[in-house]
Amino acid sequence: MKSQIKQLRNKANIVLILSITAVFLFSGYAYLTINQLQNTANPLLEEHTPALVQSRKVSVLLSEQESLLYKYYVTRQTRLFTLDYQTRRSELEKVVAALATNYAQKNIINALQSQLSAMENGAVKLDKTLSLQVVDWDLAREQLAQISQYRKNALVILNAFETTVNDLNTKRDKNISSQFGNMLIPVSVYSVLILLLILAFRKYLQEILELSATNERLAMFASRNPNPVLSVDSQGDIRYANPSTYRMLREIGLVDKPILMLADNLTEQLALVKNKQSSETWFKHQINGYFLSYQIHWLAELDAFDIQINNITAQKKYELQLHFKAHHHDSTGLYNASKFNEDLAETIQHSQHFWLMLIELPDYGKVSENHGLSGATDYVLNVAKSLSKVFEDAKRELLLQSNIYHIADANFAIIFNTEQQHSNILERVSNAISKRFEQNITTQQGLMQVALKIGVSEFPQCGQSVETLLLQAKLALDAANESKQIAKCFDKDLGFKHARRLDITRKLIYALESRQFELYFQPQYGIHHKKMTGVEILVRWCVDGAFISPSEFIPIAEQNGLILPLGSWILKSACQQAANWQNNLPQNAKIAVNISARQFLQPGFCDEVERALYDSGLAPERLTLEITEGVIMQNKDLGIKVLQKLKSIGIDVAIDDFGTGFSSLAYLKQVPIDKLKVDLSFIRNMQNNKDDQAIVITVCQLAKNLNLTLIAEGVESKEQLKMLETFGCDEIQGYWYSKPLSQADFEAFVHAAQYSLD
Repeated sequence: MKSQIKQLRNKANIVLILSITAVFLFSGYAYLTINQLQNTANPLLEEHTPALVQSRKVSVLLSEQESLLYKYYVTRQTRLFTLDYQTRRSELEKVVAALATNYAQKNIINALQSQLSAMENGAVKLDKTLSLQVVDWDLAREQLAQISQYRKNALVILNAFETTVNDLNTKRDKNISSQFGNMLIPVSVYSVLILLLILAFRKYLQEILELSATNERLAMFASRNPNPVLSVDSQGDIRYANPSTYRMLREIGLVDKPILMLADNLTEQLALVKNKQSSETWFKHQINGYFLSYQIHWLAELDAFDIQINNITAQKKYELQLHFKAHHHDSTGLYNASKFNEDLAETIQHSQHFWLMLIELPDYGKVSENHGLSGATDYVLNVAKSLSKVFEDAKRELLLQSNIYHIADANFAIIFNTEQQHSNILERVSNAISKRFEQNITTQQGLMQVALKIGVSEFPQCGQSVETLLLQAKLALDAANESKQIAKCFDKDLGFKHARRLDITRKLIYALESRQFELYFQPQYGIHHKKMTGVEILVRWCVDGAFISPSEFIPIAEQNGLILPLGSWILKSACQQAANWQNNLPQNAKIAVNISARQFLQPGFCDEVERALYDSGLAPERLTLEITEGVIMQNKDLGIKVLQKLKSIGIDVAIDDFGTGFSSLAYLKQVPIDKLKVDLSFIRNMQNNKDDQAIVITVCQLAKNLNLTLIAEGVESKEQLKMLETFGCDEIQGYWYSKPLSQADFEAFVHAAQYSLD
């Protein structure tokens, strides 16, 4: 920069000497003409040139003021406003006052002072906003934006001012040119030469002033920058460091060693930037627990590098906290589901063999109900601690490269990266987990027993994708939940069952749309009346000429919600068919329809039953709804309300499969029911099993005492019938009387009067 200023000054001196020499060469008339031209040009130099210089300085000071306010906004260092900014403001007031003195047009000066006053008021408001303990950053940004607008308005006024001055110069130049036209050729030549020399001198002078102002501003930028700024020569040696550099050095504990704030491979970084081999000019460095970021600029004209350093420690620590939170569970601190999915995908790509284990706490819901959400959280936290301890011990003992994850409230996952297939590793880990949780764990609620279920899939034997392995482990986990086993590994049988469920689900959807289902009817026999007392409505499904058992497709329909449209169709169709038969069935014979749990607890179920009766025209007293014990006990209060509503309609209610569910006899005196159905499991071996006999006798006596009708399912022999008659059973249902019949066969059964037996 200094060499450029020196060159400009030399050129200006040469132009000045040439101008003086040309003046002395003029003779007589030329001298008078030049004198007249000087009288014309002098106001330009005496009035306009200082005004232009002062205008430039105003622009520079405005930019510096705005820069300081932005730094004050970023750092909230009050020194930037109370000292640095106020110093610039004082300088600006002096320059504007000088400009007002040197320049005659007061309207421009007044407009400029108005914008500067507005900018000063905005700066004071910004200082008040930033001085508050809780900063309104939105307001601060609005105030900064307004200050910037005032500065831009001031620059527009200054530009208009300079344009006006230049216009005046142009007019004067035209006058000079007109006078030159009246001169003789020699005088014209001399005059033109002098004018050109004066203009050149003015140009060089203006460039000198602008370059000096730029140099001053740049020098102030480095010295007053709140961040460290270094100047490094082409050999990598530090030639300059601003005051902020030494403040940061003291903070880090590296007094008088600025080079340590940069990476060890600084030479390579400088070479990359200098040769433009890297588009990245930002680099990072960590030292003494601090994180620094610096940008390198190559200044070819100075044969040096400019390096600006930022302390990003707070930002980096926040990023690390976010990264930890994004990959760890909030309560247990274990890796979370997001990290699990990432690691599982990566393990699939880079491992030859591993086991995926899913762990579930099936009692989590009960714990939550009994102890609330905080109690359940503490329960899971203590399980996680115990599980982590077992897992870490297994890792050390078996040299496993594995991780444990907390992927949901009551679910954990473990990836055993064994590289080779060793089933004993899986067995040993599973046994260690099972053994640990044979003992109670300590919680805020005291000692608690933990029930664990484990599902395992294997890569690559079972699956080779994230989705497949997770599905297989979940299927194994579900199988463990359905059995008494703690752990279950995925195998071909589970895969076949899952495929079968998917196939049945797909076919169920189509069957509901195309009405593939068919009602079957199994007559019920009154032991004392010796005639048919009712009929149970059953559903049959035939696909491609083969029947699919209800024991297979009904549970699947319940799991995926298809039981609702299916149950609705069965209820409506049964009511309609029974209404068609009302005059052909024995008097008081009832139709019995099984109701699923989801159907029974579905909002609006009673309304649906009433619509089915109304649409079909079936009398309510001809309809019996069969419900299992478990359906009622899932939500006893709601269940009792629904039963009361059904009874108010006039419908009979039977408890199906009595004795196999919750069997809490207390509920029998609370729920409004009419009939108990003894499960066939007690009837099948009743004649040979004294315990079954005792249970059936007890249930018969219970029904009699509660004034309930008792019907036994699965009666297949006359011996069973005789025993039930002796026990006081009211009705039977089973193959001894009739198997389930199609509509045509049932109608033939009725018309042949086979429902009355002696």
